[in-house]
Formats: sequence, C-alpha cells, structure tokens
Amino acid sequence: MLLAGGAELLLGRAQSHAALRQEFRLLREREEQVRLALDALGGGRWEWNVPRQKLTFHGHFYAAFGLENTDTDDAWERWYARRHPADVARLAPLLERAMRAEVDTYEAEFRVLDTAGRWRWVLSRGRAGERDAQGRPLTLVGMDMDITAHREVEDALRASEAKYTTIYQTLPDPAGISRVSDGRYLDVNPAFCETLGLPREAVLGRTSTELNIWASAQERARLLQTYQRDGKVDRLSMVALRHGVRVPGLMSARPVVVDGEDCFLFVFHDMTEAQRASDELRGLNNLLQQAGRMARLGAWEDVRDSGMAYWSDVCYDIHGLPLGSELPRDYIQRFVAPAWREAVRGKLHDCIHHQAEWSLELEIIRADGRQAWVRARGEPVLRDGAVVGIRGVLQDIDEAKHSEQRLRHSEDRFSRIFQLMPYPMGMTRQRDGAYVEVNPAWEELLGYARAHAVGSSAIKLGIFTPEARARLMEVANQSGQLDAYEVPIVTRTGEVRTVLQSMRATEFDGEPCWLFALQDITDRKRNEEQVREREALLSLTLSAAALGLWDWNLQSG
Repeated sequence: MLLAGGAELLLGRAQSHAALRQEFRLLREREEQVRLALDALGGGRWEWNVPRQKLTFHGHFYAAFGLENTDTDDAWERWYARRHPADVARLAPLLERAMRAEVDTYEAEFRVLDTAGRWRWVLSRGRAGERDAQGRPLTLVGMDMDITAHREVEDALRASEAKYTTIYQTLPDPAGISRVSDGRYLDVNPAFCETLGLPREAVLGRTSTELNIWASAQERARLLQTYQRDGKVDRLSMVALRHGVRVPGLMSARPVVVDGEDCFLFVFHDMTEAQRASDELRGLNNLLQQAGRMARLGAWEDVRDSGMAYWSDVCYDIHGLPLGSELPRDYIQRFVAPAWREAVRGKLHDCIHHQAEWSLELEIIRADGRQAWVRARGEPVLRDGAVVGIRGVLQDIDEAKHSEQRLRHSEDRFSRIFQLMPYPMGMTRQRDGAYVEVNPAWEELLGYARAHAVGSSAIKLGIFTPEARARLMEVANQSGQLDAYEVPIVTRTGEVRTVLQSMRATEFDGEPCWLFALQDITDRKRNEEQVREREALLSLTLSAAALGLWDWNLQSG
C-alpha cells in the first residue's frame, strides 16, 4: 500500500508539473504574440507602480527615445522630460490623477522628442492592474504606440482638402463635375447655383437639358464632340442661358473619374463679365474629417500542413466572421484577393524553407464580399531547429489606404482647377512674399515663367514697388483678406498695368500663405480716361463758341 500510495503521489506530482509546464508554455506563447504585435505597431508596454511611483518600460520602442535601460528609478523623469511643453500643460490634470490611481483607465496623445531631434506622436493607453484588499489600484498597465504617420496623413489630407475647397467653392465662375454618359451633375459650386438661381440640391442629379442651361441642343453636342476627339476641352466658345438671357462664354474641361465612372471637371467663364475679379474668394473652411482611425491588429498562427490553428478576436472581425467560426484550412484561396495570392504563397514558402520573417500589404476578400486592405506579418515557429508553423499578426489598414487615395484625388482636383482658371492666380508665402505657385494665366499677364517666379517675390521681380506692396499688405492684414484692391503692376517688358487684387489667407505644406487673384482693368481705366477727356473737350468747345445745350421732353415739356 505504501508503495502504491507513493506511486500515486509521484504520478500526481508528475502530472501537476506537466500541467504547469504546459501553462508556462502557453504563457510564453501569448507573451510572444504580444511582443510581436507591439513590434508590428511600433509600440511598447509600460507599468506604473502606484505605491512606489515608479515607471517600468518593456520593448524596443523606447530605445528611439534614449531609454535603452527601462527598469531604473529615474525612468519616469527621463521619459517625462522628453514630452512637448504644450502637451505637458494640456495633460497635466489627467496625468496627475492617473499617477495617484484616481482613474481606472488612462488614454492620451502627446508628442515625445526622439534621439534624432524629431517630435513623434505617441498614443498611450492603460488601465488598472493589480489591486489591494480595499480594491484600490496598485498598478496601472498599458501600452504606447507611435501614431506619427497617422497624424501626418491626417494633416496632409486636411491641408489638401482645404486648398481644393478654397479654390473650388470660391470660384467666381460656374464650375462642377458631370458624368460623360448622361450629363448629370454630380457636384457644382456656389457660383453655378447663383448663375441659375437654384439651390445646389435642385441641380445635382439633373442634366443641362433638364435645367435648360444651353442656348440650343447643339451646344452640348459640340462640347461632347470636342471632348471625345481631344480628351479635353480648352476655352471652347459656347452660349448659355441665364434667366432667358444669352450668355456667351468659354468652356474648359478635363477628364476625372468619380466612383468608377468617367466624368469631366468643367469651368465656364462668363465673357460678359470678363472684367469682374475674384472678390468672392473666402478663407479656409470645411476641413476634411480625420483620415481614418488607428489600425486594428489581430494575432494568428498557422500549423504546417494543417492550416490555421488560432485567430484572435480582431482577426475574426477583420475578415467579417462571427467570433468562434471555423478557421479556414485554405486561407489563401478563401480570403486572399486573386491579385495577391502568388505574393502570399511566395512569402510563406520563404518563411518555411528559409526561416525568413516577412511583411506584406495586400487585399483580402471579407466574408461579406467586400475587399479590404491589410498588413500581414509573420515569422517561423521552430521546434528542434525545424519550422513547424508560422505565427504572425494581421493589421487592418483599409481606412489608411482609402485616406491616401482621397489625398491623391484631392491634390489632383486642386491642380486641375488651379491650372484651368482663365485669370491670373497664385500663392505667396506670408513671411517673405515669395511665390509658391502661379498659374498659366499669371505667366501670360506678367511675362515671367513659373520656374522664374517660384521662390522669388514681386518686389525682387519688379512687379510691385516696396511702397505699393507695403500699402497693399497693410490693408490685407487689417482683416485677414483683400477684396478688389486697385494697384499698379509692372510686367517683365516694363509695361505698367492696373489690376484689382483679391487675397485670402491659406496654408500650403504647413506654411502660412496668401492665395491671390488678379483682374486686369488697364483697358477699362484707359476707356474711362478717354471718356473724361472727350467730355472736357466738348465742354471747352461749347464754352468757346458761346453755345449752350438744351433738352426738350415732348410729353412733359
């Protein structure tokens, strides 16, 4: 009996040790998944000891900020010293409460100076960990992630949309986008609506024929014929109708794709109001909503010759599957978009046969049929030196990809509108007056090539005298804008011309700038002067001849 009891005891201990080893193995695997996930996100893990007021870091993320040794008594002071002063003041109340464990969760975005002298945006999230007998938090645990790239895309997208909106919405000429197939308007600017005397909602989805815009049916036919022949329209003479009155003008158009359909972006310049300046330019407005959110990340594991063995909750969500659904045995064939299947197979082959880590951005096909962009990353799982599987992470980057596409489309729209304008426009830096951009109409009026103008200023080129520009900027700085300000300019040939200049404050690549438009009124001024001279001569002639003028109304006497 003693021997039997001892055997049972030894067997029970052996089983307990085996179970303990199994738990430790699973724990190490989960810690490895967390490490892999944090490395993929470009982040690190931290822990705040409330009683000791001590911060401990984990991960290579903090080396970029000079914190290679992350388990020291002064770790918090060194980390805090690198924060941006503005963020320190902004987050001080929240940080103080978190350090005293007065909150169960913590989340903040702030800038930290890295060892290269660059400010990097960090998202920090944490929650209460271990608690004492009274339920008070003893530790806060959380993670830090670098979101600098996400912030930069948002800033670039907002600046691009602001430039496009400033030009498009404040054009004094009617402009918009219409489908080539049926001529229905997809978008129009305020000047278009003002010309027709209709609200925007009454225009969208209707055609020029339904709105009776053109003087005859042949007008649109000529527009389409020119567009189909040349792939664009440049200053095509056309006649529109405004409240039944014929309006001669010049039509320009360029191709653009909207939601997969061929369209053209057009500008109709009213030739009956050629002398009117761009006094309707407005300041920046309608900032675009933030481009995407921080990417979600899921962990996965594939067993060689068996298929997927594990998905985290986020992996199910990324693929549009209910939590706990059966894992796919042939993942590539079922979920990877056809264009990316060979690339994924190549990465998996190199990982299995050459033990190579890999990373790839690709498109998947979700369970609901929608395609989505993801970033996959994997590394071999080794046992006794042999690859037995692949472990990795999957990151949802679909929103970020679409943000990049919207950014490119926005820049394209801005460039097309700016280059199409039939009157001189440009952009100058506020701090020194240097030209940042000018359009072809400006080159034609002033005689300077764009390459010659950009980087130089109106004073250096001799366009303005220092006194004239000083008076102009004094008026503009009083209200932050300028409307139809009359000022003389000098062209490259030395000719002095009179223009009306309008300006609005804007931003270009993070630099405060002025967006300006010019209206050449030289000929009008000359005509007015000739009229005054002739009136003076007539008066002098009548006086010299001792003559007078009289006027008799046949009805009233």
